[in-house]
Amino acid sequence: MAVEGAIIYFGGGMQLFNIGDRVRISGVQDDIFFENKIGTVKEIINFVIGVEFDDFREGHCCFRDCKPRRGWYIALNNPKILIQKQYEEDNQLLLNFG
Repeated sequence: MAVEGAIIYFGGGMQLFNIGDRVRISGVQDDIFFENKIGTVKEIINFVIGVEFDDFREGHCCFRDCKPRRGWYIALNNPKILIQKQYEEDNQLLLNFG
């Protein structure tokens, strides 16, 4: 895997996430249960995305990339999490990851 700019790639050059992508998160990360929480990818660090959630107020600011208490880091290799990438315009599902 390589990180180039704001894009995350896995083997074969498959692009998974960009800064600004809209995602839906379900599952458990760091003992926090996310049930269909919608947010925006604000940060990408190796196998982790920093997400600013629309209606989550129990988080942190992800090194100031997110509004206070609305951010959380989601590990892409966490088997207990489902990440769904969406089109913002029509909320159509693009990718299930996890």
